[in-house]
Amino acid sequence: MARIQINQTLGAIQIESRPAQLRVFKSQRTELDMKQNKAEMNVDRQPARLEIDQSECFASSGLKTPVRLAIDFYRGALSAGMEAIASIAQEGLRFLRIEQGGNPFAEIARTRGVHLRQAVMVTMPAERPRINFEPAKLNISWKPHSVEAYWNRVDREVEYVPWEVIVGMKEYPAIDISVAEDAAQS
Repeated sequence: MARIQINQTLGAIQIESRPAQLRVFKSQRTELDMKQNKAEMNVDRQPARLEIDQSECFASSGLKTPVRLAIDFYRGALSAGMEAIASIAQEGLRFLRIEQGGNPFAEIARTRGVHLRQAVMVTMPAERPRINFEPAKLNISWKPHSVEAYWNRVDREVEYVPWEVIVGMKEYPAIDISVAEDAAQS
């Protein structure tokens, strides 16, 4: 008769753990920290400026703005009025001194009746333009690169190793089935 033989191998799990560690070493090393600051440049500029005022040229040629024309008429009328008042006052004083002799009527008529005008050569325009010039300005200020270096002395170094758990199979499970014949039967 045949016999069935079953062998079972049990699985084995291996768990290994390593506890956390904090290691502190004494050290005498130094570290260099460097920082480079960027350069800065500021440019301040003002363009050149040219100003040409031709208003006096136009005014002397007779091309005046309405406001300027009114102002000139006002000044001319004021001047003519003051001259007329001065002339009337002088003529009145002359009439007051009539006892000194002479003919004041004839003298006054002679000065008022004859106007001598002089011919004058004038160039156009009589006034020159007013020119104002400001040169350009350029200001440049800059700050060069700078480097900051710091030496740090490290007295101790610390190293931390975290807790570690390793899980693995030491032996895998297995089933072994074999058929064996009985030796007595043969």
